[in-house]
Amino acid sequence: MPLVAGLPLQIVDHQEGASFDLASVTLEGGNVRVQLRRERGPIHTDFSPATSRFKAFDSFVLMEYLGLSTSQGLTGTEISVVLRAVAAFLLRCWNELDSAFAPRTAGRTVEELQTIQLAQAKARWG
Repeated sequence: MPLVAGLPLQIVDHQEGASFDLASVTLEGGNVRVQLRRERGPIHTDFSPATSRFKAFDSFVLMEYLGLSTSQGLTGTEISVVLRAVAAFLLRCWNELDSAFAPRTAGRTVEELQTIQLAQAKARWG
């Protein structure tokens, strides 16, 4: 966790599968929950309010919500590259994330993220 030193994040869960290359680690701190998961090679990053962990959104949705331009999100097949990208993103955007997922704003944020998620799905799948 040296890459995110200075942020109030802790590992709250981790899992490693014995087959199919499945693994995950969940970090939580302040109002933010971050899950990195590997599924048969690709690594994905999901974000959610700490109080609503089942309302998680992938990094593509979160990037659009924050007005950041990235075609890749925080995903890839090389764990060290993804970890550095996630750490840099968290260090740069921590205050915005923590504020967006605060209890008083999380409901509105989740609604906006769901709208973006739906629009992305429609654009992708028609």
